[in-house]
Amino acid sequence: MRKIGLLVPVICLALVPCAAKADPVLTFNSSSGVVGPYNLTLNPPGSNLSLFCLNDTLDIQATESWTVAVINGANLSTNSLTGSSPSLLLDYEEEAYIFSKYTGGPSSAQNTIDVQDALWKIFDPADSVDTTVANWITAASTFTYTSAFLSNYTFYVYDGGTVNDPVINANGAPSAPQNFIGDAPPSPAPEPSTLLMLGTGLTGLAGVIRRKLTRT
Repeated sequence: MRKIGLLVPVICLALVPCAAKADPVLTFNSSSGVVGPYNLTLNPPGSNLSLFCLNDTLDIQATESWTVAVINGANLSTNSLTGSSPSLLLDYEEEAYIFSKYTGGPSSAQNTIDVQDALWKIFDPADSVDTTVANWITAASTFTYTSAFLSNYTFYVYDGGTVNDPVINANGAPSAPQNFIGDAPPSPAPEPSTLLMLGTGLTGLAGVIRRKLTRT
């Protein structure tokens, strides 16, 4: 019985990461125009995000949702979705450099357009761009990328999972959705089931320790 008592809290604690893990779902809500930033919601934690998309050859619609991998820029090279080849990795790194040029705010309309055009051109080299964007693209290709720099940016990359598009689903399978870049979402609050399991594990562990102390 003593061995079983020891195993219960250990198993409960080991299951906490599994209970907390879930594929985040990104939902497209609306855009401010033909270019970013776009308004999306990430669940969990249910936070609204203002993001730029990375590929103008992919289409999404309002209310469409899909599972994503939320990748910090410092981890691009170790994630199979972004670091499977040197050329793909460089594309994503260059996206981070381009996004670093975003000044934000309603008074920077041209900057917003230039940033979105530059982000699109990384994955679609045939795009025509202005001089500012062309200079950014050239600089991005020779920039020295470090983990410290890349860690400032977060990527939301379709992971090949579920796509829910109420409009297209009625007529056929939806295409692969967009990938996005922007700031990191807030940390999700622990789920009630996770907290319950953690509490059960800690309570059992405390009981074992108390009995051992009593015997000694």
